Amino acid sequence: MGDTPAMRVPLMVLVVVAAAAAPVEAQVTLNRFRASETPDDGFQLSRPTDLGHLGMGAQLHLDYANDPLVYERTLGDAETEAAAVVAHQLTATLGFAFGLIDRVVIFAGLPVNLAVTGDDDPLGANAADGTGLGDAHLGARARILGERDDTFGLAGQLTLTFPTGGGTYRGDDFLSFHPELLFEARPEPVRVMVNLGYRIREDQRLAGGVLVGDELTFGLGVAVPVLGNHRDPFHDRVDVHAQIYGAATGGDFFGRETTPLEGSVGAKLHRPSGWVAGLAIGTGMSRGVGSPDVRVVATAGWRTPPEPPPEPDSPVDECPDEE
Repeated sequence: MGDTPAMRVPLMVLVVVAAAAAPVEAQVTLNRFRASETPDDGFQLSRPTDLGHLGMGAQLHLDYANDPLVYERTLGDAETEAAAVVAHQLTATLGFAFGLIDRVVIFAGLPVNLAVTGDDDPLGANAADGTGLGDAHLGARARILGERDDTFGLAGQLTLTFPTGGGTYRGDDFLSFHPELLFEARPEPVRVMVNLGYRIREDQRLAGGVLVGDELTFGLGVAVPVLGNHRDPFHDRVDVHAQIYGAATGGDFFGRETTPLEGSVGAKLHRPSGWVAGLAIGTGMSRGVGSPDVRVVATAGWRTPPEPPPEPDSPVDECPDEE
């Protein structure tokens, strides 16, 4: 797609993802929500835990974002929003995970864009993509320090993303690599999660000069049980989650347009049978690439339940036999 006069108007600034003004269109993943890898994790944030040897997990995330992609006539002034290039985005992500040697988790996932809609005439930007696949991912997590109930836990994680998506907003046009460190503090009964990583991806220069490329990723979350506790997996548990997560593009660290930041609150139910369900709602805390006005996330999944503790031995009758 070639340059158009609308793309060259100096005051028309695209502050989130839009089509490049070059002959080759930019292709990036608009959705900033990344479904967690196992049912034991938070909604977005990952935990330094495993599934046990040969343990399995499967889950489905549905996330809806409102206005993740808009034009602003004046950069930095939300009151000058002139068009919603993407007004509504609904994505389903199916994920699987498999545990090895009580320390490693292998995981994979595939997002599917069920709806991507926006204004019919988005002021020179490419129109919303509609439906289609997103970028599939494959990765591994290795627990470095700390058993599940120790005071601290640390793990390393690496995710490889494949360009299986299409269109301008559904996926990147090349492989991406995302190494992370996952840390958790466990002052009873709370779990405090910290994720820090760096996503390596191909640079894309968008209309308005916004750069999408390599980025520092970060997240902070807390899970507080309001029913049950984390040390007892054999009874129902309900956790209330609060989390903040975002990214900062390497070429413009913590610039407004290149630093999407979101916050959310929600709750997850964990059943002793391994079933997990949750619901969260959040909002964009900055107007970075893909950061929405409102985001709603629902999830359901299952993991191999933990082995029950051995039953105590039957009491021994030490009375002498009667003759």
